[in-house]
Amino acid sequence: MNGTTILAGLLALTTFGSGTGVSLDTYYVNKNSIPLTEIQYEQLETMGFDEYEIDNMSQERFDKLVSYGFIPNEATTTANNYGQQNNTDDPPVASPNAAVPYPGYGSPPTVEFTKSDAYKTMTITVTISQKDEGYYYLYVDQDLIWNNVPEDRYSDILAINYDDDLYITSTDGYLDIDAFLGYTEKNTVKTGSTLFDSVKTTETVTEHKFYYDSYDESKLITHKIDEYLAFQANLPKDEYYSTVLRTETTEYSDFRISLSTIFKTQHQNQGGAMLQGYYGHQEKKLHFEPGKLSFTTSPPYISYSVDLPEYETVFDDVMYRDFSIDFSEI
Repeated sequence: MNGTTILAGLLALTTFGSGTGVSLDTYYVNKNSIPLTEIQYEQLETMGFDEYEIDNMSQERFDKLVSYGFIPNEATTTANNYGQQNNTDDPPVASPNAAVPYPGYGSPPTVEFTKSDAYKTMTITVTISQKDEGYYYLYVDQDLIWNNVPEDRYSDILAINYDDDLYITSTDGYLDIDAFLGYTEKNTVKTGSTLFDSVKTTETVTEHKFYYDSYDESKLITHKIDEYLAFQANLPKDEYYSTVLRTETTEYSDFRISLSTIFKTQHQNQGGAMLQGYYGHQEKKLHFEPGKLSFTTSPPYISYSVDLPEYETVFDDVMYRDFSIDFSEI
């Protein structure tokens, strides 16, 4: 966490004081006036939450994570008997963080899976909670970051496929799903004439961050029969405009797309679960409906089932990562 974040949290703590119920153990207060202990903050980071997501987290989402046992209700939570969850992939991608970071709370085991190429990195973080005896809850956070921004950008898809031993939990009739799209916009305007050496340059940088949940059915798609959920992300393209005395360039970078959900096991004492993470990137614009996508564990991985052959596959660049969770090692 950087100094600005810590200062913001401390200022918020000073402002609210003990009269609003902020405990002496409060480490950070976010924009929605939710006080977090240091244990809670660090656990959210381990689960895949970044600084912006924590700062903008709603009370409803925070309460949900507490109720499912992913983060402690308070710093004095009794230590549980969580063991260590091993990454079952071969070769191992990352060591899980299942240690007890602070006295008084054993953090739920977390395991991380990655897949990367020269342009992008997909990271899937799974946190496991045994809230109900014999049943497990899984918080799955899937992130896609473009390390080298592609020139051609249209509508991409981020998806999680899961087996029939899991189901997505819900709150008040809405599935526990969240998605995020973020990027940086740089606008450069040059006015004047190079002939008279009177060119003036103005640059403006804007951070764009968009959140979606299961209330927004236009972006988030769930398919219970085929057992997948998907997030459609529209990536803006660079723009260039020029006249005699003015040029304007808009460039986009730092693309990050994420999809997260909470699963629960269907059966008591279930041995494990299999999931797959997908990302499909369009290099040419082809319309698709996420509800008609199909996902497989072999190439082309993502297909679009329609009558016209030219629309059979709408993604030119697909990233795929399968991963398994062994509950017997918890």
